[in-house]
Amino acid sequence: MSTEVKTRSPLKVPPLRNPGQSLDEELQRLFVDSFLPYFLVPSVLVPFALIEWMRYYRPQPPSPWFATVVAIVAVLYSAYKVNKMRPKIHALKLGRDGEKVVGQSLEELRTGGAIVLHDITSNGFNVDHVVISFKGIFVIETKTRSKPKGRDSKIVYDGEKLLIDGWTMAPDPLKQVRANTAWIRDLLMESTGKSFPVKPVLLFPGWFVDPVGDHPQSRVWVLTTKALPGFIEKAKTALTLEDVKMATCHLSRYIRSLR
Repeated sequence: MSTEVKTRSPLKVPPLRNPGQSLDEELQRLFVDSFLPYFLVPSVLVPFALIEWMRYYRPQPPSPWFATVVAIVAVLYSAYKVNKMRPKIHALKLGRDGEKVVGQSLEELRTGGAIVLHDITSNGFNVDHVVISFKGIFVIETKTRSKPKGRDSKIVYDGEKLLIDGWTMAPDPLKQVRANTAWIRDLLMESTGKSFPVKPVLLFPGWFVDPVGDHPQSRVWVLTTKALPGFIEKAKTALTLEDVKMATCHLSRYIRSLR
């Protein structure tokens, strides 16, 4: 007589999130909820129409015309919906890949003792990356934008206003990263009772950022991915080892509580 052996996971705590994980999850939801049905419906109706045509040639055949018309309409409508979703899928993939590239580059900061957390979610939004180091806490928003072919493109930032190849970006990424920074600061304050220095950072992978005028980017850093380590290195020491451990512990606990 065999007895069932109860088992449990050897992992004491669940893993933290990966860079771009929210966009991966959004792509999966988009595929299952919106993309897949427009393939499944034609795949059912087209064979049904073919079967009706086969029955058409029997001694007392039913008419296949109705099934054929329904199948054609379903195919055309599905093709329309799939084609309409392609820009959104492209944007999600581009954003996901950009977050992964930035996330991988941020891992190099660990050699200097920094802690890197990815994809911290809340109700209706997420923070792409958070770096916790002796130089402070940096809330990083990644913006991966396609570049036009055949000409040079750049991002112009004067410390207050941001232009991407001459155009403003909607929604405003400066407003977004400031809001995310305030949320992280408030989250740590509520959890620890301590006010931490939190810096908003906007990263644009693959773009050239032109800082116009003499400003220290005191409110928001708008940088290329490669420039961030140098900015952090030049910053003044703002946290003790105990502060780094405390902030890391409380943010990690928050991330795991969402599982």
